[in-house]
Amino acid sequence: MSGGRAVSSPHVDFLVEFFVLCLLGLVAALAMALVAHLDTVRNADRRFTDLLMSNRARETMMEPPAGAPRFVYIDIGEETCNKWALHQGTSCTLGLLPFREQVSELIKELAARSKAQSTRPKLVVIDVGLAPAPTALGKDGSDADAHLCERLLDLAKYESVIAVRPIIIKADQIQAYPSILHQDSNIAACSRSARMPNLWFGSPLLLADPDGVIRSVHAWDTFRDWKTDAAERTAGIAWLASALLNGNDPQLLACLFAGSKPEDIASAAERCDNNTVKLGAVSERVASLSHFRADRIAFNLPYVKPGAPNPGSYGYAPSLLDVVEAYDFNSKSPNFVHGAIVIVGSSFPTSGDLHPTPLERDMPGAIVHANGIRSYASGLVKEKHDWVLETSLIGVAAAINAFFYVMGVLLARRWNALAGDFVRIVTSALGIVVAAFIVLIIGFLWAFGELARSGAALGVLTPVAVVVLEGFFNILHELRRIAHYIVRRMGYGLSADEAL
Repeated sequence: MSGGRAVSSPHVDFLVEFFVLCLLGLVAALAMALVAHLDTVRNADRRFTDLLMSNRARETMMEPPAGAPRFVYIDIGEETCNKWALHQGTSCTLGLLPFREQVSELIKELAARSKAQSTRPKLVVIDVGLAPAPTALGKDGSDADAHLCERLLDLAKYESVIAVRPIIIKADQIQAYPSILHQDSNIAACSRSARMPNLWFGSPLLLADPDGVIRSVHAWDTFRDWKTDAAERTAGIAWLASALLNGNDPQLLACLFAGSKPEDIASAAERCDNNTVKLGAVSERVASLSHFRADRIAFNLPYVKPGAPNPGSYGYAPSLLDVVEAYDFNSKSPNFVHGAIVIVGSSFPTSGDLHPTPLERDMPGAIVHANGIRSYASGLVKEKHDWVLETSLIGVAAAINAFFYVMGVLLARRWNALAGDFVRIVTSALGIVVAAFIVLIIGFLWAFGELARSGAALGVLTPVAVVVLEGFFNILHELRRIAHYIVRRMGYGLSADEAL
């Protein structure tokens, strides 16, 4: 090189620059792990994920995948609530408590359809409150509880039924609450629940991110019993439904999750003969289950009101998700629920069960559980972070920046010192732009691929930060060299023989 500079091989320059960039990338990755905890950074990553999730849901509804499980959502929506309230002479502001008899009739119709193999659904999830009626309702409330309990037990004769586990939150502790289905319930009809192997409890809890959006469901929880204060491990609705649909041994599930059975079998939890549960194509060892676990799921099923396109233009695919108002269920053909996963839930505004999700701001909890069931059953559950993607993109960024650095060095040799430094600045800046663009493109395409497979996109902020940070340092270095050159030319402080 001119001006007394040492001449080195372009290959050596490339390797040195590449390894320096990789080292810088690892440092930046560690720094980004800390920066990622900032709400601004994490929210940007979440918004990107939500955008991909919405696009994927639109594709799923427009072109339903072959063999995907079908869901039927029996919706106690605003229209149903208004009709029931008018009949009862009450108001929807009281929630579902005044409508226990109507819910009982709905379950009775489901049980009638479950008797015949030709009209039987695969599984039923009851996502409505099953805590005993308040004493203020008197005998009428107890009678309604008894009727509902009896209908649920009749339904459980024919197929697996997952009922929501009543819970209460006290300070920072979640405590189990009695249900009308418990063996020691005051309701005589429920004394049969201990002999119902098809009857299960599922944890209804969902996990919101700091921005308040639900993106995860609880795989299982540990609640405190309301009587003995003993710990009861209870499987989440979506996890348990997937485990049952995959044909796992009910005795094993009851052993691992004593809180998921209405009868008290906690003493058997220490004697599980097996520890492997199959979920979709994955076998999960659960011998040392933690007290709590939440999984990020794919949201591919939007809430579509009965017979109408979704306002978000997701389309309407009855082969994936069919929604019917509860009051109108009896008018459907007998085989309407045949082979489907049936979920009974509510969506009227005062139900208290509407949640913001990546697809919409007010998604019923029952539809969140449907997305969770589909995610577990299809292997679409995703860990929240993937270092393989991030490390690969760091390597791509390092290679691109190293290439432009070497190009700048080679081009600079054709010019004098000052012009050569300007050339290196231009190539460094160009390298930042090109590397950031390519990393983002690769990251987006990879994220779309990951979304198609696992339902979760991943941020590409760390590789982009590496590109910008390293390029910025290169430019500062060249600017410093130019400043030294100018000072030398002006005769201040640097000898004429001093190299840039």
